[in-house]
Amino acid sequence: MRRILPIFLIFAGILAAAISTTPVHQAVGSTTVTMTAVTVNNTIICAITAVRSAGARTVSSVTLTNTTGWAKWVGGTNATPGIDTEIWGGYVTASGATALTITMSGTGSTVVSNCSEWSGIYIPTPADGTGAVNSGTSGSPGNGAYTSTAANALVITALGYTANASAPTAQPSGYTALTFTNNSTTIALQANYKVPAAAGSQTAAWTMTSNAFADAIIAAKPSVSASSVVY
Repeated sequence: MRRILPIFLIFAGILAAAISTTPVHQAVGSTTVTMTAVTVNNTIICAITAVRSAGARTVSSVTLTNTTGWAKWVGGTNATPGIDTEIWGGYVTASGATALTITMSGTGSTVVSNCSEWSGIYIPTPADGTGAVNSGTSGSPGNGAYTSTAANALVITALGYTANASAPTAQPSGYTALTFTNNSTTIALQANYKVPAAAGSQTAAWTMTSNAFADAIIAAKPSVSASSVVY
């Protein structure tokens, strides 16, 4: 009698984990930002803008205890007033840290920043492409041309501008504003997010008093996890 052996088939699938629809928390500051104790495996995203009349300084590093993978995802400058606007990200390897530090490439900048914590972002390489930047002087600034490739992504924008102590009078359509921050009328920062965002062209435009600006936009990819079904 022939013996029939059982056959086991293992199917492995990839499931996308949803990015949190709002930040776990956020905080504003300058070159130091006091976070609520961060959580392991979450991602910290910092929108940073700075101005220096003698020429823009750029961000050299972002540090927070028990985080790693920090990188500039996108950034650009407006040379005439010396504005630099950048978006950085890193991920948490152990919970509990609070004191985040931003180091500039030199002295003399006035810096403002918004740092937010998110769950469900892909690590260790979350940035979707190279993003886009734009700069100029306008009362209706918008981002440069950028197309994201990941579905259900988190799109982050950052608008830095001078000579205005007020938030934009109109935020980008479809986006939620993160906490506005400024240093008197020297430099201001408005960051925004959209999640979940479909892959494709990403646009953002604000309305404000006409001022010099530099802005940046990029998407973060959702995390993925492997699943197996055994038959």
